[in-house]
Amino acid sequence: MLSKIKRILLSVEVKITVVVGILIIILFAGYLKFIGLPATNSQNIFNEGVKAYNEGDLAGAEELFQEADNLWPHSEVEDRIKQIDDLSNLH
Repeated sequence: MLSKIKRILLSVEVKITVVVGILIIILFAGYLKFIGLPATNSQNIFNEGVKAYNEGDLAGAEELFQEADNLWPHSEVEDRIKQIDDLSNLH
């Protein structure tokens, strides 16, 4: 009787462990899809925009900053867009 209870408890523990493991994988995949990858892509595009800006390509920089902002809005991106708009209005 005792060994049967042990087997049942072990099988329940294994099932719980498997379910928790699957949930962790699903949550991590969701994080990557909805937070990690968009934020990383946005940062990469933002960096390209900074490079374009430093090379004097304001139109290209603004386009890249807009694209980065569409992927993952951030105050630094919005500040750069405003900075380009302000420079454009001076001319």
